[in-house]
Amino acid sequence: MLHRHLDGRVLVKLERGEEVLQALTELCVEHDIGCASLVGIGAVKEAELGYYDLDTMTYLTRAFPEIRELVSLVGNVALVDGKPFIHAHASLGDRDLSLVGGHLVRATVAVTVEAFVNPNSSPVERALDAEVKLKLLEL
Repeated sequence: MLHRHLDGRVLVKLERGEEVLQALTELCVEHDIGCASLVGIGAVKEAELGYYDLDTMTYLTRAFPEIRELVSLVGNVALVDGKPFIHAHASLGDRDLSLVGGHLVRATVAVTVEAFVNPNSSPVERALDAEVKLKLLEL
């Protein structure tokens, strides 16, 4: 992973073979980022997307092993148990230019991922919401 600070933001270039969420989390730990927004594009493989089913209160997931365009990566960073946690969604495109999208469970960089992490000065925590059984932002 390569990165550069630009006007209060961090421009990130993930390299082939890196796991997207793991690398971005490591960046947040290294730079003590406890709240941020993030956006990115690139190409990934071995991706897994999820959909949170409110009836069962579990994620339904699907794997996409082939290389796909990372058409859009959007998300945020907040703290869970004092450590940076990334909540991100992704849109993935295939050869036919069709898209799939959902909660990003995991993905490996196939070519590159280019992202901006936009930190905020005040950390924000996530806490378990008993009704939906997810750790949601505490505001």
